[in-house]
Amino acid sequence: MEASLESPPPRSESTRHIALRGVRVHNLRQIDLDLPLGQFVAITGVSGSGKSSLVRDTLLAEGRRRFLETLSPSLRQQLERIERPEADRLAGIPPTLFIASDDIPPRQWLRGTVASVTEIHELLGVWFSRLGQVYCPTCGHPVRPGTPAVVLDLVCQLPDGLRLQVAFDWVADPAAEWLGSVDDLVRMGYRRIIADSVTRPLSVGTESLPDAGIVVLDRLTVGASPESRLLESSEAAFHASSRGCRLLVAGEPSVEALLPGAQSIDIDGQPWWSLRIPPGWTCGSCNRSLPALEPRLFRFWQTAGACPRCGGAGVVAESDTLPCTACSGSGLRDEALAVRWGSVSLADWLALSTADLLTAVEDARPSLGDSQLTLVRPTLDELTHRLRMLELLGLSSLPLDRRIGSLAEGERQRLRWMSLLGPKLTGTLVLLDEPTATCQPADLKYLLAGVRELLTRRNSVIAVDHVLEFVSAADHAVELGPGPGAAGGRLVFQGTPAALFATPSTALARALEERTRIVSEPASRRRRPTGWLTAPHLTIHGVPQPGLRVPLGVLAVVTGACGSGKTEWLIRQLPGYGSADLCEISGDGEAPERLSLAALEVVDQTPLSRSPRATPVTWLGAFDEIRDVFAETAEAKQRGWTARYFSWQTADGGRCRQCRGTGVLKLDLEFLAEVTSVCPECQGRRFRREAIEVKYRGRSIADVLEMTVEEAATFFRSQSRLQQKFQWLKTAGLGYLVLGQPAATLSGGEAQRLKLASRLASGTQGRSLFLCDQPARGLHPLDVPALVRCLQDLVAIGHSVVLIDHTPELLFAADLVLELTGDAKAGKLQTTALSPEKLEF
Repeated sequence: MEASLESPPPRSESTRHIALRGVRVHNLRQIDLDLPLGQFVAITGVSGSGKSSLVRDTLLAEGRRRFLETLSPSLRQQLERIERPEADRLAGIPPTLFIASDDIPPRQWLRGTVASVTEIHELLGVWFSRLGQVYCPTCGHPVRPGTPAVVLDLVCQLPDGLRLQVAFDWVADPAAEWLGSVDDLVRMGYRRIIADSVTRPLSVGTESLPDAGIVVLDRLTVGASPESRLLESSEAAFHASSRGCRLLVAGEPSVEALLPGAQSIDIDGQPWWSLRIPPGWTCGSCNRSLPALEPRLFRFWQTAGACPRCGGAGVVAESDTLPCTACSGSGLRDEALAVRWGSVSLADWLALSTADLLTAVEDARPSLGDSQLTLVRPTLDELTHRLRMLELLGLSSLPLDRRIGSLAEGERQRLRWMSLLGPKLTGTLVLLDEPTATCQPADLKYLLAGVRELLTRRNSVIAVDHVLEFVSAADHAVELGPGPGAAGGRLVFQGTPAALFATPSTALARALEERTRIVSEPASRRRRPTGWLTAPHLTIHGVPQPGLRVPLGVLAVVTGACGSGKTEWLIRQLPGYGSADLCEISGDGEAPERLSLAALEVVDQTPLSRSPRATPVTWLGAFDEIRDVFAETAEAKQRGWTARYFSWQTADGGRCRQCRGTGVLKLDLEFLAEVTSVCPECQGRRFRREAIEVKYRGRSIADVLEMTVEEAATFFRSQSRLQQKFQWLKTAGLGYLVLGQPAATLSGGEAQRLKLASRLASGTQGRSLFLCDQPARGLHPLDVPALVRCLQDLVAIGHSVVLIDHTPELLFAADLVLELTGDAKAGKLQTTALSPEKLEF
């Protein structure tokens, strides 16, 4: 059902709801709202209507604040303080997790692999540390830790009836405090020594013995001597010599296969097999010391397991594409790569795809003995669960050793969902901000599968989104609005998605109706490329791609399956080439000429500054000119004030000394949450009284900062340069923004359009090529036409615009749609031109 703007929906007293009363964060206007728990709730509205203010700045902030309050005072003092959102009542908010499409992942996360960021690498490391067999990287012989138990295991493999001797290596050393001479050996009760291939007795005053030999502790028969006697003898050998225990076994031919690394020697004219078992992890054949078999040995992000040449990065220092020859790109040291489970190494399993590793793990389960299964059962179950969650998210084809930085943005975004699905959360509130922003239409089903998985574990999901197919799958829908900024912040609708689409006054219903009426420009009115930009040395994933060309002089949209190489080509690779590597082919196919473009501008998804000093007017680059206008007033000249005086960034200007130009004060209450209040000195206006006294056309500098873009454009109608900059914001649909509004309070859609408008307002000279990565990301369908007008204006004045996007409104408005297809690894990527009028959605 539809709720009017004047009357809030009926209040529910159910404990299965989040109760929000009188919420007034940012532009929210005393919102009263009940959000059901245990369900999928979609929150929609045009850009700037207050969606992020409700989810990110209210629900998330309060959830985090409550968590911090459960910590000890000493710990809270060391953590970031979180303010309580402005509201009359916030009740029923469970433990909260949050994922936003515009968050920048940590640098170390981007340097990781699919396996490491999903903890699959960690689980495999536990597997190999408990079940793996160590082999010496130098000689290839198996290595086991030197303990009496290992000696017993080796002997138990031998045929019954074989003679064996337990011994240790000895070297005379007069300076030694322990067993430095033959007399010391005799006093300790040792009776035999093997020297020069002959067994000789030891007694006091023994002469003509060499200074080194093999001291025999015990003689036994396999299968006849008690195990306790063997354990006692081998323990004495480890205690007596730093070189460990030596096993001497009668020279049967079958023994060589049972004792890898054993050497054949003669003793008293008879053949024997000799195997030294050094203490700790030391190879008995080449004497190489190896690190202990533990999980950290298999972690390339830790010093204990990282390849010493590349430091775990997997590539050589001089290149980001060539794999390190020492570790073959795995990032692991050779001691870790030499560990085997059966015939498989950790690197072998990490080279598999998710689906193939899941099959391999399931096949391995029946082959494990009871004792082995006891050691790894929890690891095996958790490993299987995480691999299945990756399949659920549509990532089963990704190699597990694939570096995150090389993935498509949509793949990376879904991979971040593993932080929600991997730990098997229960009773948690999961907040998603524009989860479909990087999602291809064909991949939407994977996100919905992830949502359903969370709900089956009794979690609650609240998502800010406006993709029609995603919202329609929700259990409950909320729309805020009806407009952006001051015109928004009200509850427009609350109910089922079906009722939302059936209510004509809602924005999504209007967007659905307009989409059904979308008609692309006829072929006769669409621009044709004036030329094509080529990069002869372009490589994607290290493979040359000579067939890729960028159209010029048009508004072109590049589509393609997730991971096909769109972002790698246009955003990561192409802008990195210099003008000497790029050339232009005219529209009629003439020979390539030197590049005549003035610049290549990339408009990506990097968030705006979170600093309270960053505002739309500073991002636009218009505040310098506004300060110049005030500096030219007669009153400012009379007082000797320059434009510098009207800045809140400089300490020697006219900014408020108490709040330093931020307009707010933050009060530290020691163990309580930080409280933010309006500065009592300037009343939130940023400037001192003297600066505000200077007026231009009856308005002060502080008054200007409180204007919207529309109001400022009218006020500065005689300032042509300011008019041009404000016009770009209006064209981008941002005329409602307040000039002094903190950039941190802007929604994702507002921030993206502000960055594009600031690029346009900077007055780029000559022909430029704008490369935009999903410019409609996060935009409500009703906001896309404003973006289209902005982009078309760019093309109309001579620039070229190439977008990576899959929004229907953009595709139909394009002059040219290129679908990227082919095999990047085979160097066969190509673009196929699609006719916009023939597209179907």
